[in-house]
Amino acid sequence: MFKFISVTVETIKIVAEWTYDGFVKSVYVTPYFESIKADKILKGPDGCDGFIAYIDGSIAGLLEFYFEDDIMELGIALNPIFIGKGLGKEFIRQGIIFGIEKYNYNKKFIKLSVNEKNIPAIKAYQKAGFSYYKKNGDIFEMRKEIEY
Repeated sequence: MFKFISVTVETIKIVAEWTYDGFVKSVYVTPYFESIKADKILKGPDGCDGFIAYIDGSIAGLLEFYFEDDIMELGIALNPIFIGKGLGKEFIRQGIIFGIEKYNYNKKFIKLSVNEKNIPAIKAYQKAGFSYYKKNGDIFEMRKEIEY
């Protein structure tokens, strides 16, 4: 259903224009533009790898992969035009599969971080099998066990 392709300057410019109602207003893409200027390599926040998810030829989302202590962490942003259409759980599921295959990942779990006020994202992550692990200030770390 989703096809994942590395971000380009052109696609990250499109993501930069996304705006949301509610707690989150936009996707944090500044590091992509800074990295390409400084290092000529397109990297996202904290040096993550970014991938654009396509569905039926349209940009459906942004998926980012970070690694801390060899644990995969996801950054997820669904295109606002697809929010509320029932795609979130499948986007997350297929993104996890893509990441596991891309990085030959074989650890017990993956994680993500989300602000406690971002209720729509928390609900989507719970539907995709993530559960609360710990809290640091207003940020929840959520984890999902991986079944191989």
